[in-house]
Amino acid sequence: MKNLNFVFVAILSLFTLFACEENTNAETVKAEIKETADQVETAFDRESTELKIELERAKTKVDERIADLKVKWAAETGEAKTELDQELDKLRYHQDKLANDLNHLGDKIENGWDEFKVNAKKTLEKVDEDLEEINESL
Repeated sequence: MKNLNFVFVAILSLFTLFACEENTNAETVKAEIKETADQVETAFDRESTELKIELERAKTKVDERIADLKVKWAAETGEAKTELDQELDKLRYHQDKLANDLNHLGDKIENGWDEFKVNAKKTLEKVDEDLEEINESL
């Protein structure tokens, strides 16, 4: 959102600058504003696409790890099985969170993008930490 605010201030500044020059006409100002807005939209699309790819990759890793642990879980008994249950629960939580983020990615773009992006990045970091921890413990 800070980037968008900056861009809108820049657009307004351009408009003011061009409006103050005697030889500048309204069409030139409109073209500059449209070009700047198009650049913002392109950058925004690229950023959201990159985040979507990261979320999809993380979800795939979690899905694969859950499948592996389910096989291992079936062969275990006692305390080892209980520990696997806990790890599976943790991964299922991440699986649901990632799926939810992916489902609502388009909604969040329109409203609250910065907060959504920060939370999604935190989720990705936590997923990586938990996967590493699980791999080390098993």
